[in-house]
Amino acid sequence: MRINVLFILFFGLSLSSVLQAQPFTDLQILALRVGPSFDANELEYFGLFAKGAQKVDSARYGTVANAFYIEPFSKGKSERVVLSPATQNEFVQYIGLYERFAQDSRSLDTKLLFPLGVSLPLRRYEKNGFMLTAISKSGKQIYGEVVRIEGTKILLYDLDIGYDAQLSPIDILLVDADTLAEIDVYRRNVAKFTGLITGTAIALGALGAGFSPFVFATQEAQAAGNILAFAGGGFLIGFVLDQLLSYKSHFVLSKPRELNRALALAKRRQMFPTRLPPELERKLAAGR
Repeated sequence: MRINVLFILFFGLSLSSVLQAQPFTDLQILALRVGPSFDANELEYFGLFAKGAQKVDSARYGTVANAFYIEPFSKGKSERVVLSPATQNEFVQYIGLYERFAQDSRSLDTKLLFPLGVSLPLRRYEKNGFMLTAISKSGKQIYGEVVRIEGTKILLYDLDIGYDAQLSPIDILLVDADTLAEIDVYRRNVAKFTGLITGTAIALGALGAGFSPFVFATQEAQAAGNILAFAGGGFLIGFVLDQLLSYKSHFVLSKPRELNRALALAKRRQMFPTRLPPELERKLAAGR
């Protein structure tokens, strides 16, 4: 009994600490993406101050007397821009969820961002890259989605939610291809689920049309049997499609030119084929 009481007490305290965890503040979200200030490359990536007459070299941000500001610098001169609460909220969302807005900016209030000279660049971003599994020369198994390949450096991601700057960087793995012995490259398994939906839709359509390939004692059992049969058939169709469309290729890297072939295939579908987010550029440059 004493053990149970202690367990309940420990569980309650742990749950309480989780529930009391605070979300990222606006300054923390910006710091995760760009550090203490925006440099020229980061301003270009996010399309900030792109509409002004003078080129902005950098910009710092912060708060003074509970007011949020951003201060762009051009040729050593600066002019602080204090943001309204509404503009501050839109700006932080824009930076934090930039990759999503770059794909679909319909929910973005560009009028609020007008003081920041925002020009949204159209950047290619794939929610899902090719999957890559590998075995290192030491026998370690490696798995993830291809984020970017630079030379022999491979960035892999093991979450299926699309890129989120507040979550993703800690789940990004940097791998040196020269340390690998074998590589498999393939598409994520999506056809099975599609096949199941297709089979279920066919089943419901067939039932609506009065088609009855099975004979059961009751109409309800007959309908249930039809649904299960067609859904199972759809799952089987999806499985076959998955095998046909997965493009799974196996490479033994001890063979000549196999590494180049493996990386060339993986590059065909990277999450970021043109430009990495700033936080991932820093990770790639640091080599860890």
